[in-house]
Amino acid sequence: MPTPRRFLMLAALVTPGLLAAAPAARAHLMVEGAEPADGAVLSSPPRSLALRFSEATRITSLRLVDEAGREVPLRRDAARGAVTSVTAGVTGPLTPGGYRVEWRAVGADGHVMNGTVHFTLTSR
Repeated sequence: MPTPRRFLMLAALVTPGLLAAAPAARAHLMVEGAEPADGAVLSSPPRSLALRFSEATRITSLRLVDEAGREVPLRRDAARGAVTSVTAGVTGPLTPGGYRVEWRAVGADGHVMNGTVHFTLTSR
Protein backbone atom coordinates (compact mmCIF):
# COMPACT_ATOMS: atom_id res chain seq x y z
CA MET A 1 0.00 0.00 0.00
CA PRO A 2 1.45 3.40 -0.96
CA THR A 3 2.39 5.75 1.83
CA PRO A 4 0.78 9.20 1.99
CA ARG A 5 4.08 10.77 0.96
CA ARG A 6 4.41 8.46 -2.08
CA PHE A 7 0.79 9.23 -3.04
CA LEU A 8 1.41 12.98 -2.87
CA MET A 9 4.57 12.67 -4.97
CA LEU A 10 2.71 10.64 -7.60
CA ALA A 11 -0.15 13.16 -7.62
CA ALA A 12 2.33 16.02 -8.05
CA LEU A 13 3.80 14.29 -11.10
CA VAL A 14 0.51 13.30 -12.74
CA THR A 15 -1.66 16.40 -12.09
CA PRO A 16 0.18 18.85 -14.40
CA GLY A 17 -0.21 16.43 -17.32
CA LEU A 18 -3.90 16.02 -16.67
CA LEU A 19 -4.41 19.76 -16.40
CA ALA A 20 -2.51 20.35 -19.64
CA ALA A 21 -4.64 17.78 -21.46
CA ALA A 22 -7.97 19.24 -20.28
CA PRO A 23 -8.06 22.24 -22.67
CA ALA A 24 -7.07 20.00 -25.59
CA ALA A 25 -9.88 17.59 -24.81
CA ARG A 26 -12.53 20.30 -25.07
CA ALA A 27 -10.87 22.15 -27.93
CA HIS A 28 -12.37 19.94 -30.62
CA LEU A 29 -14.88 21.65 -32.83
CA MET A 30 -18.31 20.06 -32.84
CA VAL A 31 -21.47 20.56 -34.84
CA GLU A 32 -24.07 21.67 -32.29
CA GLY A 33 -26.94 21.84 -34.75
CA ALA A 34 -27.76 21.21 -38.38
CA GLU A 35 -30.64 21.88 -40.76
CA PRO A 36 -31.56 19.39 -41.96
CA ALA A 37 -30.66 17.51 -38.78
CA ASP A 38 -28.26 14.58 -38.96
CA GLY A 39 -30.29 11.49 -39.87
CA ALA A 40 -33.37 13.49 -40.95
CA VAL A 41 -35.85 11.97 -43.39
CA LEU A 42 -37.40 14.72 -45.54
CA SER A 43 -40.47 14.55 -47.75
CA SER A 44 -39.47 17.69 -49.66
CA PRO A 45 -36.03 19.00 -50.68
CA PRO A 46 -34.42 21.54 -48.37
CA ARG A 47 -33.93 25.01 -49.87
CA SER A 48 -30.90 25.61 -47.69
CA LEU A 49 -28.41 23.92 -45.38
CA ALA A 50 -27.17 25.28 -42.05
CA LEU A 51 -24.52 24.14 -39.59
CA ARG A 52 -23.92 25.60 -36.12
CA PHE A 53 -20.55 24.95 -34.47
CA SER A 54 -19.38 24.85 -30.86
CA GLU A 55 -16.80 27.59 -31.47
CA ALA A 56 -15.77 30.11 -34.10
CA THR A 57 -13.93 28.49 -36.98
CA ARG A 58 -12.99 29.22 -40.57
CA ILE A 59 -14.99 27.01 -42.93
CA THR A 60 -12.76 25.94 -45.83
CA SER A 61 -15.15 23.55 -47.57
CA LEU A 62 -18.87 22.90 -47.61
CA ARG A 63 -20.32 20.36 -50.04
CA LEU A 64 -23.58 18.53 -50.59
CA VAL A 65 -23.07 15.09 -52.13
CA ASP A 66 -25.66 12.52 -53.22
CA GLU A 67 -25.34 8.78 -52.60
CA ALA A 68 -23.70 8.28 -56.01
CA GLY A 69 -20.97 10.78 -55.08
CA ARG A 70 -22.24 13.60 -57.30
CA GLU A 71 -21.90 17.09 -55.85
CA VAL A 72 -25.03 19.25 -55.73
CA PRO A 73 -24.39 22.97 -56.36
CA LEU A 74 -24.66 25.25 -53.33
CA ARG A 75 -24.69 29.03 -52.89
CA ARG A 76 -22.80 29.71 -49.69
CA ASP A 77 -23.27 32.80 -47.54
CA ALA A 78 -20.70 35.57 -47.86
CA ALA A 79 -18.92 35.07 -44.49
CA ARG A 80 -15.32 33.95 -45.00
CA GLY A 81 -13.72 34.68 -41.60
CA ALA A 82 -14.18 32.79 -38.35
CA VAL A 83 -17.86 32.00 -37.80
CA THR A 84 -19.98 29.88 -35.48
CA SER A 85 -22.51 29.05 -38.19
CA VAL A 86 -22.63 28.65 -41.93
CA THR A 87 -25.58 28.54 -44.33
CA ALA A 88 -25.85 27.68 -48.00
CA GLY A 89 -28.70 27.70 -50.47
CA VAL A 90 -29.28 24.48 -52.42
CA THR A 91 -29.22 25.59 -56.06
CA GLY A 92 -29.17 22.20 -57.76
CA PRO A 93 -32.05 19.75 -58.06
CA LEU A 94 -32.40 16.97 -55.49
CA THR A 95 -33.86 13.57 -56.30
CA PRO A 96 -35.03 11.01 -53.74
CA GLY A 97 -32.17 9.26 -51.97
CA GLY A 98 -29.42 9.78 -49.43
CA TYR A 99 -27.31 12.92 -49.11
CA ARG A 100 -24.39 14.02 -47.00
CA VAL A 101 -23.25 17.51 -46.10
CA GLU A 102 -19.44 17.44 -45.91
CA TRP A 103 -17.62 20.23 -44.09
CA ARG A 104 -14.00 21.06 -43.38
CA ALA A 105 -12.78 23.83 -41.09
CA VAL A 106 -9.64 25.28 -39.56
CA GLY A 107 -9.73 26.13 -35.87
CA ALA A 108 -8.05 29.09 -34.20
CA ASP A 109 -5.11 26.81 -33.33
CA GLY A 110 -4.67 25.80 -37.00
CA HIS A 111 -6.09 22.32 -36.45
CA VAL A 112 -8.04 21.03 -39.47
CA MET A 113 -11.33 19.33 -38.64
CA ASN A 114 -14.04 17.80 -40.81
CA GLY A 115 -17.33 16.01 -40.54
CA THR A 116 -20.54 14.99 -42.25
CA VAL A 117 -24.25 15.34 -41.68
CA HIS A 118 -26.55 12.84 -43.43
CA PHE A 119 -30.16 13.15 -44.51
CA THR A 120 -32.55 11.27 -46.79
CA LEU A 121 -35.04 12.71 -49.25
CA THR A 122 -38.09 10.50 -49.84
CA SER A 123 -39.76 12.46 -52.66
CA ARG A 124 -39.40 15.56 -54.80
